[in-house]
Amino acid sequence: MYGGRISYINRVRTMPRINPDYRREAREKIIAAALEIAAERGWDEVTLDAIARNVGTSKPALYNYFRSREELLRDVLFEVFRSFRGNLETALSPDEDLPANIRNLSRLLFEREHLRMNLFFQIPLSMMQDNESGEEFIRIIETSRNILCDCFSRARLRGELSLDVDPDDAAKTLIVLIFGLHVSAPFLRMDNEEKKRAWVRYVGRILRIADI
Repeated sequence: MYGGRISYINRVRTMPRINPDYRREAREKIIAAALEIAAERGWDEVTLDAIARNVGTSKPALYNYFRSREELLRDVLFEVFRSFRGNLETALSPDEDLPANIRNLSRLLFEREHLRMNLFFQIPLSMMQDNESGEEFIRIIETSRNILCDCFSRARLRGELSLDVDPDDAAKTLIVLIFGLHVSAPFLRMDNEEKKRAWVRYVGRILRIADI
């Protein structure tokens, strides 16, 4: 019962002192390596062995920067969350009209150069069972809904969106649509281009706009 705890304490006591800047940079590299593995091979392949090989270090060395595998994966998730929010805010620019915003968003969601962005929709439910990660995920979803709602509200004020379309309802529907496409596409054998075309078509119907 106590063997694992004693081993962990001994490991912490024997950890070398590392310069804070170097530690931060090393953590960022490790997280980036995990994201690269997830984007290329899927979440199930994000193991400590795979990360260590990608970084070019040993598996035990990772514990100099993360106390546990769970902490590392949680930080990877948080980086996905932060990236998703930042990219969403950039795509939905207040300086562009609604069709341009939808096109920007479709590129962000479905084109290959944005694979890390799409990791957000591939996060296994098992990883959400961690309370801290789950709460952060819920906050990001709420924030995303608000960003979409603000975009649609601006479009409504400019006369680009019908008054019959409720911005908040539309935002919720688009989030459900995004998740639905990403989850169902493998079973429907849809590639990224097909998903993108379907997304644009469905969004046009939801928002009642034809010129996207």
